[in-house]
Amino acid sequence: MPGRLIEWLEQKKSAGVGFIDPGLEACSQIAGNNAFAMNGFEVPGLGCHLLSIPLHGEKAGGDIHYVAVCGQRMKSKFLLIDTMGHGEAAAWLSDKLLETMGALAGSPGNHLLLEEINRLIHNGARSPLFATVAAATYNQTDHSWTYAYAGHPGMLLKRKGQWSELHAGGYSTFAVGVVRDFKYYETTTTLEPGDWVLMYTDGVLDAVNPDPNYASRKALLDVATMVEAETPDDFFTRFVEKLVDMNHSPGFDEDLTMILIDHR
Repeated sequence: MPGRLIEWLEQKKSAGVGFIDPGLEACSQIAGNNAFAMNGFEVPGLGCHLLSIPLHGEKAGGDIHYVAVCGQRMKSKFLLIDTMGHGEAAAWLSDKLLETMGALAGSPGNHLLLEEINRLIHNGARSPLFATVAAATYNQTDHSWTYAYAGHPGMLLKRKGQWSELHAGGYSTFAVGVVRDFKYYETTTTLEPGDWVLMYTDGVLDAVNPDPNYASRKALLDVATMVEAETPDDFFTRFVEKLVDMNHSPGFDEDLTMILIDHR
């Protein structure tokens, strides 16, 4: 991890800012929240790097992340939520998801997971709340990667040295909390050996896109392509350093969360 970012995060940690360390000891399910996280870990068939930084280095922010290992360790689920707001609204949703994540993570499809989160918000939010979501499941038995979006920017896939966006079929434009009982769709692809997948929130797009006239996702693809690295570890380190350079500070003006996943 880049030296400047580590130094900055350590200062926050010394000041009492909470860090989440999911760990993988005997747990089949890992739950994050909307606080700081900086971890490298493995799930069956995949190596993962996670970074979550609330805006301005505060204790908590509007991004929520979860990773769960299900189905006798044959399936791994990944969830990123970017709430439209910070503080209390994000904390409410994070707490509610922690209460119900066991049942939600076991949903047979990611589209159903999004629909459950949508219902959770509509039935329980104390104030107007909506959020974009990216949900994905890796099945170790057939190496399938099944994913769904709710108004969230598309994940990036690196295959044979080339980065591209993982587009979704069907309707995925509405964030959760906007339309009651909305039906989401999911898409399935097969991961090949050596593939990398990058999940991220809008904070990453904001960091790479100082020019509002330049398409954010195109900018992100360009930056990812510019970062030369042979291993996921090196890429993650250099990519985060690039984000810090482009932001001119390790303290970002938006919540920033990303998960780099490499298929082994």
